[in-house]
Amino acid sequence: MTESLVQTDWLQKYECVLLMQETSEEELRALERTLPTDTHLVLIEKEGELYADAVRAYKMSDIFDAYYDEGYKVNMIQRGFGRIRPNLYANQQEGVQQ
Repeated sequence: MTESLVQTDWLQKYECVLLMQETSEEELRALERTLPTDTHLVLIEKEGELYADAVRAYKMSDIFDAYYDEGYKVNMIQRGFGRIRPNLYANQQEGVQQ
């Protein structure tokens, strides 16, 4: 599952950004100061295997639609991670890439 998520851009058409794959709530809590406030923990299932991803999105319904349309069963979407305003996080990322 990991490679297929990275190689496709199906999340982008739902205005979602994959931050981390196969992560955990503990890892997100540890990185909370470096993440934007629109970070969601998504617990998904496909072919009997459970996964947890960190995804940025404005609405939870966008995340659900993206994963559901790709054939994943969405078990839970949890918000409340991150401390950086999304617009400031984007500016930080642009500065790193330059």
